[in-house]
Amino acid sequence: MYPSYQQTVVDWVRKLGRSWTVRIVDLAEDSPNNVYKFVGRGWFLECFNQQTMNGPHAAQHAADLVRLPLLYVHGGVWMDVGNMLLMHLDHRFCDALSAHHSPYEMGAWVISGQVRKQWGSFGNYMLAARKGDAFIENCHNGYKELWKGRTNAEDFHKLPLIQDIGLAHG
Repeated sequence: MYPSYQQTVVDWVRKLGRSWTVRIVDLAEDSPNNVYKFVGRGWFLECFNQQTMNGPHAAQHAADLVRLPLLYVHGGVWMDVGNMLLMHLDHRFCDALSAHHSPYEMGAWVISGQVRKQWGSFGNYMLAARKGDAFIENCHNGYKELWKGRTNAEDFHKLPLIQDIGLAHG
């Protein structure tokens, strides 16, 4: 991990305090943070489990496959290591998600205007969700469908499930 990202994560820990557990998950076999210690292999496709994903953004796509099962099984917040935390996550997401009669089940960082010509979109680099959230599960199932029988994301934008969204411009 880049030293600047390491420092970013240290800053998260400082800002969040002792009430939060910050983990950086990995695929190292003997690591206490190995992703398979938190979610089973059945959540993932062969290309992930066999570590055969390839292409220019394979690491980012692997993270895409990991974040949703972790959120579904455990709830909480996923942040990519490039995120600067400008305010406490309790205020950003968790107070609303954990309030007794709250209608909110998940939270996301919304991007509007520049990434998609036709629609706004939300960035999956910072997501919060209640444990067992159906939206998170459905997103993961859709993402698995996109990856079925593949090792890279080439021509994803042409697949019927997402062809109307188009390519990101930004």
